[in-house]
Amino acid sequence: MVRGALVLLVAAMTSTSNPGSSATAFSMQPRPGPAARRLQSDREKPLKGVIFDVDGTLADSTSLGFSATNMVLEHFGFPTIEEEEYHRGTKYTTPVRLAWHAHKLEAPEEDLQAAAAKGAEMGRFFDETYVEMVTTETAGMFPGIREMLLGLAATNVPMALLSNAALAYVERVAQVNEIKDLFPVRHGADSVPAAKPAPDGLQQCCRELGEELAPDEYIYVGDGPNDGIAARAAGMASVGVTWGSCSRDDLEGLFDTVVDSALQKRSEFAVQGAGHFSRGCCCCCFAPLPAAIPQKPKLEDVRFESEWEARVDDRRACTGSLPRLS
Repeated sequence: MVRGALVLLVAAMTSTSNPGSSATAFSMQPRPGPAARRLQSDREKPLKGVIFDVDGTLADSTSLGFSATNMVLEHFGFPTIEEEEYHRGTKYTTPVRLAWHAHKLEAPEEDLQAAAAKGAEMGRFFDETYVEMVTTETAGMFPGIREMLLGLAATNVPMALLSNAALAYVERVAQVNEIKDLFPVRHGADSVPAAKPAPDGLQQCCRELGEELAPDEYIYVGDGPNDGIAARAAGMASVGVTWGSCSRDDLEGLFDTVVDSALQKRSEFAVQGAGHFSRGCCCCCFAPLPAAIPQKPKLEDVRFESEWEARVDDRRACTGSLPRLS
């Protein structure tokens, strides 16, 4: 599950927890695994906040983006593309990507402003089409992501969303997935001074989240090269995920650490020698872990039934055994 793969976010947050503070960090007594140590290495301050990319990181929207892209290309009289080309194009902002797909230019990097101008009309049409197509079926959360976000929010970890898609799309994805309230700050490429790989959007998110934390106290999580470049330019720690549009080869060297899959070894990320937490941190879902598993909820409440089962599994992973029921 995705929540198991992103455990290093928790392991990297090493200062004392203060549940009353908006700049909460997790208190981690045991040593984190090697991937988490890489993330925290050479950093003077503990990592306390998280900013997320949207498509390919939180939302499983590949089919939506691919379908909408071909609809736009057909509308403007251009040939459709294969999914592999769509994935390669996701490193660009929407107007640049569509101009590239339409073969209006071969090397957008040479002049991104000119490339954006060539794809501007298609980009506007794409945004209108894309936003209307967003549902939980076309842009739902990857498995485990919702639980991870709820766990972070429960401990007052500052969080924001930053995408290279339009802000209207970011808002729609957050709305249909019922996570809007978890992110007081949300931005797209059209609501920041410059899109990724420029650091402007990340810096703006930090300012809007408050003066309490500096950029170097945040982690940015994304699935594309521009995410890692932007994080580094902003002075942030970074985590690359490969369940989106890019492979490890595309991301290695651009992020502080890269997560290959949701099935990556727990030993890479999990807290070592965890023992028993009296009130520690669940290393798999980022939520505070009670001293004992709570009473099982009523079966008719499917949502909380599922959450209870997940907490049981997570404690088993953290401690190797289950405590007595309270």
